[in-house]
Amino acid sequence: MNYKKIYDQIILRAKSEIRVKNDETYYESHHITPKCLSGGNESNNLVLLTAKEHYLCHKLLILIYPDEDKLVYALWMMSNGSNSYRNNHLTISGRDYEYHRELYVKSHSQRMVGRVVSDETIKKISESKKGFKYTDEAKKRMSESQKNKVGEKNSFYGRKHTEESKKKMSEREKNRIVSEETRKKMSETRKGKKHTEESRKKMSENMKGIKRKKVVCEICQCTFSSSTILRHKISCVNKNNVGDSH
Repeated sequence: MNYKKIYDQIILRAKSEIRVKNDETYYESHHITPKCLSGGNESNNLVLLTAKEHYLCHKLLILIYPDEDKLVYALWMMSNGSNSYRNNHLTISGRDYEYHRELYVKSHSQRMVGRVVSDETIKKISESKKGFKYTDEAKKRMSESQKNKVGEKNSFYGRKHTEESKKKMSEREKNRIVSEETRKKMSETRKGKKHTEESRKKMSENMKGIKRKKVVCEICQCTFSSSTILRHKISCVNKNNVGDSH
């Protein structure tokens, strides 16, 4: 299929209509040649598209330029409910949302290989995310895309964390401080939740043959498995009014 030809036809039709932004029709400005491909803000490189046309053009751009990561990111942001007004004019299917997410995760993973993120960058990312909330529609799409992702459908199926990764995760958890507010929220979300018989069976099967390391709580001197010691310490700290969760 000639994706470039389809893309050009959409652009030519939109330009031929001499569109103008107004209250009657919703349009979005689109760079005909993407900025990541040296396209500029000149009037001859801009065109007004409907939300559906704009979305379709970005899908086509990924097919036309499959090696351009920034185009994948642009489509992901478009699919992720970043513009509440546009969402009233555009409906993205769960299948499309999942496809875009997989493209983005793959692209982002490849880009991050060997990259070390500084503490300053981590802080900036954290600050930029404060107060951000996904729309109900975005949450629903994310939920739908994650359903049935078990076994071979899981992106981590057949893979294992390296010893270095395990060590990093362990160190991160050791130094993690959970606030009282966060503990309360975690407790509230778990209230009344019960595992199904099927879930219990699967967890039991997964745990067979695995030997858990025994760890002694420094507060009460009781012995627990490594998988439950952190949860116990939080409870123990509150119970014994100790200021440090170790």
